[in-house]
Amino acid sequence: MLSFKDAEALYATARDKEAGKPLENNTRLYRRSSWDGDSYYYAVQLHYTDVVEIYRDGRYVLNSGGWQTLTTKDRISKYGAGRICQRAFVWYWHPEGAWDESKLVPFSNDMEVTMLRQVRAEYSM
Repeated sequence: MLSFKDAEALYATARDKEAGKPLENNTRLYRRSSWDGDSYYYAVQLHYTDVVEIYRDGRYVLNSGGWQTLTTKDRISKYGAGRICQRAFVWYWHPEGAWDESKLVPFSNDMEVTMLRQVRAEYSM
């Protein structure tokens, strides 16, 4: 998991802020302006999809962009809160902590989570 504070420190080391901070293969960290223009958040981008958004208040927004690949699942699990697992080709989100099958939540794009729980999910078909 990458916290807001850690993302801020890591982004500060980027040589070219507009190009973002390289994290891994095809993965970069960007600083984005919020809709109100007064605040900002950090986005972990895989290729051209923001797979994790990290907010100052501890919220994370998770998004596969429709690319439910091993790499996408890895990046969301590594940099977002909780982790993504897969059962019978269906993705689930699980909060941090000890594994508990009863805590599995079906993954949906743009779901808001914290370390311990799901906050909101947009269900779209």
